[in-house]
Amino acid sequence: MDVAAAQQWSDRLIDEFGSLPGVFAASQEARSRIVIGNDTALAAIEVVKVALLHVTTLRLKARPVLNTGKALYAYLNVEHAFCSIEVVRVLYLDVKLGLIKDEVIARGTLDQAAVFPQTIIRRALELNAGGILLIHNHPSGDPKPSKADIAITRALSAAGKPLDILLYDHVIVARGQHVSFRQEGLF
Repeated sequence: MDVAAAQQWSDRLIDEFGSLPGVFAASQEARSRIVIGNDTALAAIEVVKVALLHVTTLRLKARPVLNTGKALYAYLNVEHAFCSIEVVRVLYLDVKLGLIKDEVIARGTLDQAAVFPQTIIRRALELNAGGILLIHNHPSGDPKPSKADIAITRALSAAGKPLDILLYDHVIVARGQHVSFRQEGLF
């Protein structure tokens, strides 16, 4: 594929999905409707996405997760700020706030995903995690927490306290924006 053709495919993908993170968040099927018959271009998109996730993950692992600031939000934005469905993930942290495990725990619809505090706490115990960071996206683009978001955050915080598993924060990401429940005083 020559440079002009690559630019044309890139322009069409970004026009369709709104941004590079939007292209990454789109399904392979959706991208293939734009890049018709060009498996090389589709494979290149996946390679770039995986490389970008790898770089942002390395930044998270280099120091305590809660001290990474911009690196954490860059990782979250690449991973799913532009997803078309709600995705909930938990970063399980050790006592020094290092990343033990990053897991997607629920995939939902346009505006909700099922989250069960007992499942999250059980997994934290299995991993010997001292804390957790709950993260989810709002496909609408509005990171404002819902009443259900606030209720689940408070329930998760309460469930972990007797077991010395701290909920460090709950972050909602939405198209390059984010809301930290801790910063907003929501739990």
